Amino acid sequence: MLDKKKLILIIGFFVILLLVLVVFLELKKSKNETKINNESVGNIYLPDEKTTAIVPNDFVETDARKAVPVGVVVPEPSDVMPDNLVNEIAVPTAAVQAASGTDTKIRVFNVSADGGVFTPSKIIANQGDIIHIEFTAVDRDYDLVFAGYGMSATVSQAQTKSLEFQASLDGRFPYYCVSCGGTEINAQGEITVVK
Repeated sequence: MLDKKKLILIIGFFVILLLVLVVFLELKKSKNETKINNESVGNIYLPDEKTTAIVPNDFVETDARKAVPVGVVVPEPSDVMPDNLVNEIAVPTAAVQAASGTDTKIRVFNVSADGGVFTPSKIIANQGDIIHIEFTAVDRDYDLVFAGYGMSATVSQAQTKSLEFQASLDGRFPYYCVSCGGTEINAQGEITVVK
């Protein structure tokens, strides 16, 4: 009888050990799959324009205005940006209806400039929306040019300046810091306006 109890305990011990090993291997596998999935998350907000851009017949591309790729998603304040896009795509801190009976929203974005880099660098809105940017110059003065909208502004070091305009034209419009090197360096971004 004692040997039977010992045998059952030994078998039970090995079954528990086997279960712990299986759980450990499943957790490790799940962790690796999550890492792969996070690394391979595509940019659903701004698809690759090389493969998806369709330029309408009446659209004339210039250096200041490019066609919008098909399938662009306008982020909403409730969206959680994947890790690989956090520094690239701006999620609005607010998106409120501008006037009752319209689809126009006031979209508020926070962008900072530090070390000659804009973070996040890309803003996406719908045509007709009012884009309100709280722009913070962290390490130096930044003189901004919004080429497609004919706007410019200077934001002094350690200051935040409010910039606002209505996105009346659809397209992808660059903005950049002239004194940082213009469009030739990292101190640039893009505003995408979806029709």
